[in-house]
Amino acid sequence: MKILIVDDDLDTRNLLKQTIEDELPLDIHFYESEDGLEAVEMFKSNRPDWVLMDIELKSMNGLTATGIIKEEDPDAKVIIVSGFDDSEYQEVANNFGVMGYILKKDTSEVPRIIEAELAIKLKNMIDKNSERR
Repeated sequence: MKILIVDDDLDTRNLLKQTIEDELPLDIHFYESEDGLEAVEMFKSNRPDWVLMDIELKSMNGLTATGIIKEEDPDAKVIIVSGFDDSEYQEVANNFGVMGYILKKDTSEVPRIIEAELAIKLKNMIDKNSERR
């Protein structure tokens, strides 16, 4: 699994990586960016399975970057991880079709969202295999 973590704070990026590694027993390759514009380019070149996106970033904010990523790939799985408990930001993020909007104080929720999506994907694969028999 490939995960792109986008946050201008190194400590937050490290915390997210550690939380995911502790909670998800998977082989995960992490990409990191501290900048919205760079994140868009990294998404295009690496096609990560998940993007964890902060809002306040250098050169391009995370909501704008998310919009570009979702335009590039409508199926992209993006979770906003922000320090802003702001309903307007949440509404914009939801309009882009993000998988979740998590406050930085609740980073333990990130692996749960990924795990839930993986469970749905696995169930769909099992169902498809059952239909073929």
